[in-house]
Order: sequence, then C-alpha cells, then structure tokens
Amino acid sequence: MSTLKETQKSLLIIGGGITGLAAAFLAAKAHHKVTLIEASDRFGGLLKTFPIGGTKLEHFYHHFFTHDLELRWLLKELYLQDEIFYRKATMGIYRNQNIFDFNSPQDLLAFNAIPLVDRMRFGLSSLLMSKFLHWEKWEQVPALEWFYRYAGKQSTESIWAPMLKVKFGPF
Repeated sequence: MSTLKETQKSLLIIGGGITGLAAAFLAAKAHHKVTLIEASDRFGGLLKTFPIGGTKLEHFYHHFFTHDLELRWLLKELYLQDEIFYRKATMGIYRNQNIFDFNSPQDLLAFNAIPLVDRMRFGLSSLLMSKFLHWEKWEQVPALEWFYRYAGKQSTESIWAPMLKVKFGPF
C-alpha cells in the first residue's frame, strides 16, 4: 500500500487562465504539489475584466452560459456559485456607422447592411453549422474558406471575417 507522499506528484502548470486554474485546483484536490506560472500580473486569462464606466468589461470575446455544466460544477466546488450572476446576453453588429441588433432571426432580416439574399445565406449557413454539420468532416477546411463557400461573400466580409479577426487576430 502506498502512502500519500509516495503517490504525490509535482506538477508545473503554465498559464493562469480558466483551464490552468481549473487544472491546478483539480491537481491540488488530488493532493499533488502544484506550481502555477502566469505571465500576466493577474490570473484569469481570457476571462479577465477591466473597469470602464462603472462596470466591468471583458478583455476578450469570452463568456460562459448557464448551460456550461463543467464551469458550474467548478464554481460549486470553489463555493463561488452564489457569487456568479447571469445577465441576458445581447449582441450587435457595428456596420456603416450603425449598430444593428443581432439576437434573433428578425434582427438578421432587419440587418440591411447587406442584401437580403446574403442575409438569407447567412441564416441558412448558420442553421447548417449548428444543427446538421458534422464538424469532423470539415476539420481541415479553413473557417473563412467554408464561410465564403456557404455563407457567401457579403455575409462573410460583413459578419464572419470581422468576428474571426477580433477573436483570433492573424491566426
């Protein structure tokens, strides 16, 4: 029979974002010695916020939802579930010096920054991706190539390309 000391491992975790923090927590809970290294002056990674206008704004385009079961489990384990509050999420697109609501099929139809046929292609390709597409088949196809092919030029250049650029930069 082995003792706790004999089974204890020393782990080095690089990155204090949500994944690194969760890994460190789980390893420590399993009685392993954990060293966590973070390059930034604060933990949190892509979920970090900064104060602006009396509220907090995310540094990056990341969030979590009420249906994110693993994160809810982790928050409960850390006794933080009562510290979290959820707000109704809304989205918008800034285009041609206008902000367009972008939360529903009706909003898509009202998005007159691109022609109706391109709005329809955007909606149909979004439905295809979310309901019918098996991503494994498309793993080797670059996202923009897929969007140009199925969502069309206008919706890709007006909606998808700007979102991908903000989220992934040059990658």
